[in-house]
Amino acid sequence: MTEYIGFWMFPVLLIFLLGGFPIALSMICTAFIFGVIQFGDAASFQLISQIDSVAGNSVLAAVPLFVFMGAFLEKSGIASKLLEAIHIWTWRLPGGMALSTIIMGAIFAAISGVVGATEAVIGLLTVPVMLKHAYDKRLISGTVCASGSLGTVIPPSITVIVLGPVANVSVGELFAGLLLPGLIMAVLFGLYVVGVAIAKPAMAPRTMEGGPEYSLGQKLRITAVALIPPSILIFAVLGSILMGIATPTEAAAWGALGAVGLSAIYRTFTWSLVWQRPHENPANNYNDPAHRSGRQYVCGGVLCLRWDVGNSDPAE
Repeated sequence: MTEYIGFWMFPVLLIFLLGGFPIALSMICTAFIFGVIQFGDAASFQLISQIDSVAGNSVLAAVPLFVFMGAFLEKSGIASKLLEAIHIWTWRLPGGMALSTIIMGAIFAAISGVVGATEAVIGLLTVPVMLKHAYDKRLISGTVCASGSLGTVIPPSITVIVLGPVANVSVGELFAGLLLPGLIMAVLFGLYVVGVAIAKPAMAPRTMEGGPEYSLGQKLRITAVALIPPSILIFAVLGSILMGIATPTEAAAWGALGAVGLSAIYRTFTWSLVWQRPHENPANNYNDPAHRSGRQYVCGGVLCLRWDVGNSDPAE
């Protein structure tokens, strides 16, 4: 049975998932069932210890802080200012609005690190405009999904923060390794959009209705006002992690405080932004206690599954 345990665990896990069980509960039940079969009573102790080790991991405290940082920048209107500043440079290019969406996705991914929040913000801001200018719906959906997926690979990725402790790998080292590939992905997405717009103009019509004409000085001023403060925040957060000055949790705390400070600078700060309940915005559900505890149990289930597959002697 030992040599085939990994083979049988996957279909059992799939049955639980298709049956509608929560992901965390499915993984824990699968791990516990096969753990009892292989290790007996030792599986109970291992289940409790693995979940406890994940629940007590201080790195996971960075998750709600990074989510708060991105959600606050979104709610305070800073994201819309960023998109406006990007669009004044790209709207004359082939697929200019789609290209703005990719660039915005890369920037917002570096701010929030959450795929759901990034896609929600970008979708609300760019989809209506692209539909208005007769962009192909396939290109619109692909662009929004691609730009949103950058939140997974561009630090501070919440996925990395959650899975780093599971893999026993430094989150800071994972951030350093992901930064360049994430930027390469963003560049390739942008080149693809421009290529599609050139090869098939009907999918991304070039419109000359990009808004009021700006002089070069006005463009630089608008870009500086909208882009430089968030860029400083991103550099302070990621730079402190990559240079070893702060842990991810400490950097996330400073990032959350910096987001509040930026909203005050832009004069969009209100107390309702701070006290707004998570369920009022689907992208902010990551802050809900049930979601936070669910992530911890998912990590615990992953560790239990890994222990079942990787160990054949319960004494280990």
